[in-house]
Amino acid sequence: NIIPSDEWFINGTNVSLQAQANTDYSFSHWSGSGTGSSNPYSVRMNTPKNIIANYQSTGGDVVLVRFPTGLKATSGSKIDIPILILTDVTGMGIISYKLILNYNSNVLNATGVNTTGTMTESWQAAEVNTTASGQIQVAGYGTSELTGTGTLVKIVFDVIGSHGTQSNLEISKLIFNSGSPSADVQIGIFTVEEDKPDISGYVYYYGSTEPVPYVNMAIIGGGSSEMTKIDGSYQFINLTPGANYLITPTISRFNHLKPNCIHASDASLAAKASFGMSQLNSNQQKAADVDRNGTVQMYDAALILYYAVVGPPLSTDSYVGEWEFDPSNRSYSNLTSNKTNQNYEAIVLGDVNADWPSPPLLTKGDGNFISLGEPVQVQPGGDFSLKLPINTSQQILTAFVRINYDPTIVSLNRVSKTSQCQNFILYEKEENGSLVCGLLTDKPKIISDGLLEFYFTAKEKEESTTLDILDFSINGEAAQNFRQIISIGNKFNIIESFTLFQNYPNPFNTNTTISYTLPKPSNVSIQIFDIKGRQVKLLFNGFQKEGFHSIDWDSRDAQKNLVGSGIYIYQLSVENVIVNRKLILSK
Repeated sequence: NIIPSDEWFINGTNVSLQAQANTDYSFSHWSGSGTGSSNPYSVRMNTPKNIIANYQSTGGDVVLVRFPTGLKATSGSKIDIPILILTDVTGMGIISYKLILNYNSNVLNATGVNTTGTMTESWQAAEVNTTASGQIQVAGYGTSELTGTGTLVKIVFDVIGSHGTQSNLEISKLIFNSGSPSADVQIGIFTVEEDKPDISGYVYYYGSTEPVPYVNMAIIGGGSSEMTKIDGSYQFINLTPGANYLITPTISRFNHLKPNCIHASDASLAAKASFGMSQLNSNQQKAADVDRNGTVQMYDAALILYYAVVGPPLSTDSYVGEWEFDPSNRSYSNLTSNKTNQNYEAIVLGDVNADWPSPPLLTKGDGNFISLGEPVQVQPGGDFSLKLPINTSQQILTAFVRINYDPTIVSLNRVSKTSQCQNFILYEKEENGSLVCGLLTDKPKIISDGLLEFYFTAKEKEESTTLDILDFSINGEAAQNFRQIISIGNKFNIIESFTLFQNYPNPFNTNTTISYTLPKPSNVSIQIFDIKGRQVKLLFNGFQKEGFHSIDWDSRDAQKNLVGSGIYIYQLSVENVIVNRKLILSK
């Protein structure tokens, strides 16, 4: 009842509304432009009013149907809005429903329904009618009764309104079965929220597409720091529109450094760059400038070589092992839209080669050695030395070498630079039978008398062992691995089987030497084959005593004709054992 009874009122008129319920129903509350449950309800008419009287059943079961609170989504997105059943409907026999939902068509556009994960998921596909603007009609039925509480159905909407606009969600009709149980519904409210921008990207290692995980991405302006994932990605989501942000990537010094990613060849590159012998790109220059003075100098090369040989601790002006990033940070002013592909390049200071993704492996000494000649004979307790060989006509700027030996058989006394290398800086480190040495000079020169000499003392027992020269490099270019046999006293049986060394030099132009050892007197055959397995020449076939042996090949065949350049196989046969190795003839 409306008192006074009319549809049009003079501005300022007080109107009284009286709600009267039919049989089996009672008044519940006012909604729309009205609030509360006072009955009658007084309203002052100064604008058009849309006031709804809500009733609830008193003669049977009543199902409370509601919308979630805080319904929000950004313009241009999709949203599934659930219609919730809050009353336990077990035993009410609900096997069908029909509803009409009204909404603001300037804010939302209903496109269908979604029953996944709802109480009606097992029912037949719902019938949907979206013909009328601002309205969706849905009907559903099934053979299994609804039980418990949950989501009846989810209405799928496109969000088309602008930021801040709202739409009432008003179920004007909801019938279960043929009318029983009754439904107690309330209006829901949907709000178009402001689009919250994201910032995302990747961190790669410089000069590659190798992702760098575990980078701390610190953000200033709001939000929490992120850590890059295993694929190098990061993402800051739901940032405040219009705010200012600063993102800075960091990794603590020495963290996530792969073994041997900073080595002598990096020092060599830095040294060459300081002399103008090679050009570095901008990020390589950052990696080489390890004292951070803005230029690449020999001092940077020395700091890198020191780390490669000795490792930390370093001098106070060395930043080897620090991480830098390009760019160092990214800033965003008045952020209003998503920022994607905000990528960074990571740089380890000292890694001038940029091989952090796949650093070179240290040689394990698999037998692919060049012999240094006849075994060194020494008495128990006696001293002996080994000179680091050199076979190059280029000026030497840097050199690196690792020597492995058995500390239970021989002991290292000292390392000495040869007379031609007195102006070189020498770094050395010995640990558990492994000696690492690095050489560096600011006056490159040609060396003909070896680089270093190593002085050892044999232990007080007759034994045999080897000194293995590994990871030998000159100016960053790898040389071959060498082996020197040491015989203490009368002991020579250093191995249980024979050893075939790599020929030297290799590749070679005309002549090369093939060396091998025999643990006992044996019948020996040495042959050369081409790559197709055809014999080129038989170098030796006969009986030899135990010990060290070598033989030369002058690159001629059995008819004494010079053979062409290419890959050949040299084969050593001892008793019933055969070993093959490759050699390269390059003219």
